[in-house]
Amino acid sequence: MVGQAVGAVIGGILATALGAAYAMGTPAIMSLCVTATLRYGLRRSAPGKARRAESHP
Repeated sequence: MVGQAVGAVIGGILATALGAAYAMGTPAIMSLCVTATLRYGLRRSAPGKARRAESHP
């Protein structure tokens, strides 16, 4: 929840400084970058996902 609030504040500051078009695009690009950065760690911690070495027929 805190991350969403911080993102909203940053989005508001960007909207004030850059205008609406840039303010919508910039956080979207930042979100994609964060998702791409965290993708590997999130995949490893997925609950219920069996690893190949641990699964037996």
